[in-house]
Amino acid sequence: MMKKIWLTVFLIIILTASIASGDEVGQTLSGMASQEVMSSTRQLIQSGINRTSALDLTRAMLQNSFNNRQILKAHTVLMSAHQQGVPLESIISKAIEGMSKHVQAGRIVNAMEKVKTRYAFALQQSQKLSGQKNQMNQMGHIIASGMSAGMNKGGVEKIVLALQSRSRAMKTDQKITLAMETFKTARDMARLGVSSSQTVSVVSTALQHQFNAVQMQNMRTSFINDSRKTAVTRLAKSYTMNIQRGKGFGGGSSSDQMGTTGGSGGSGGHEGPGGPGGPGGGRWSRWARGIWRSRWKSLNLNFL
Repeated sequence: MMKKIWLTVFLIIILTASIASGDEVGQTLSGMASQEVMSSTRQLIQSGINRTSALDLTRAMLQNSFNNRQILKAHTVLMSAHQQGVPLESIISKAIEGMSKHVQAGRIVNAMEKVKTRYAFALQQSQKLSGQKNQMNQMGHIIASGMSAGMNKGGVEKIVLALQSRSRAMKTDQKITLAMETFKTARDMARLGVSSSQTVSVVSTALQHQFNAVQMQNMRTSFINDSRKTAVTRLAKSYTMNIQRGKGFGGGSSSDQMGTTGGSGGSGGHEGPGGPGGPGGGRWSRWARGIWRSRWKSLNLNFL
């Protein structure tokens, strides 16, 4: 008897929440949306997607002249992402970014689909390196950011394989830290304009030469600094070559470890950063600083 009572109470709660949700959708979108769009919005909310996010995004799309088909497709993207465990924040942010830049509605919806696909793949790859959800999501976000900057799927898969090979004998926390630092390095190199293949070459070579998380982090910092004064394509080739020759990024300075001649007056060798007295050292010009900043700034100029 008590079981039936509790079941009845539960159904009443669910029905009440559903009605309240429906009323809020009607109140928010009344006079703006078709019945089809309002029904689709209710389905989003009932599937577990945040009510405020669903309503705000739908209202914004209506205000930006999305047609029914485009809104329904956007809702489908969100529903699919939610079911796959893909974080919706990045997809919604992409839609808002597009609307703020007055991008055509069809392109915005396509961009939302691309973000969803990218994140789904990134999470799939991160699962190969960690079974812990928070770590998997964090790593997936880093991988997806790298792909947004230019890393391709094949490149990501090669890095994952290199990490699996490198970390076989490592403790779990060391594996995760190394994976995070490796994909942060790949992401930042891609953001600077290094091709996917060259990025893979640098980080994979580093992993083959037993780099740990600290060395990977130091290499990333060094590469970003050196990109201010050396073309990134040449710099990536130089880093791969120098790592193969045994140069590392341990406790010493990057200039001492990467410059092939070393020392405080070194020439920097094969495009290495050199010592303070070499061509890679000293104060870099305003022109060089401007070039470096423009590389990062240009990342935000293109919507897709």
